[in-house]
Amino acid sequence: AERNFCQWKVHSPGQSKDVSYIFSKYLPIGSSKKEVIEKLTEMNQHYSDKGRIIYAGYGKQIHPMIPNPEVMIELKFNASGYLENIDSQFYYAQ
Repeated sequence: AERNFCQWKVHSPGQSKDVSYIFSKYLPIGSSKKEVIEKLTEMNQHYSDKGRIIYAGYGKQIHPMIPNPEVMIELKFNASGYLENIDSQFYYAQ
């Protein structure tokens, strides 16, 4: 029997896949901004705090001739300082 070990279809450079559901497991909607920053710090994740939006992400240079896998994360907070939306994309940078 054939087994499928990978559920993601391989994407070409320039295409992206929404992976927000993965981050919502670690950063639940409704978390306070302080809790989110503590979790990002605990995960050794660099971020940029722009008030009601925190930008984070990561990428890894594998080889100069191969597209690099990267993740962009945008965390939006409401006026009370609680997480209300996560937008996260996985893509291969050219």
